[in-house]
Amino acid sequence: EAEPRRAAYPVRGHGLQVLPELGVGVFSGMESDTVVGFDLDTLDMTQMVRPTAPGWRFGGHPALMPDGKHVAIAERHPADPRSGDRPADIARLSGKIVIRDAVTLAPIGEMPSYGIRPHEIQVTLDGRHFVVAHYGSTNAAGTSDDAPGVPDSVAPGIAVIEIASGK
Repeated sequence: EAEPRRAAYPVRGHGLQVLPELGVGVFSGMESDTVVGFDLDTLDMTQMVRPTAPGWRFGGHPALMPDGKHVAIAERHPADPRSGDRPADIARLSGKIVIRDAVTLAPIGEMPSYGIRPHEIQVTLDGRHFVVAHYGSTNAAGTSDDAPGVPDSVAPGIAVIEIASGK
């Protein structure tokens, strides 16, 4: 019986996408500042990237784009406490979806996620839309991303986003 192959990466691992046609995998962090790429044959880490904005975090599952060459990864605004103005908090704390080359993990585009703390991203069967689940929560006053308390729910929900336009 063959021994399983294992690899450890510098990521607070959560979501995984494998692209056998490209020979790579993408391992995304959750409330993490790293995403790694790895070779499917050797499991060697090939890339490590950080969020596109300072202080932001990755938030979940990379989604395979319809072209099979790119992945969409959720990035989260720091979970600052709410201000009490719900519409302003949604606008201020909303995350984004960053499209990355699956091999190099270089960002090639981004769009708003239209919600707070995006997590799961699915591509519709027709390849035209993202459906994005948002936790919609932030940290309570006196806590932080590094020392979180009980999440403070502001606006959980989903967004359906047209991939071509970002609307």
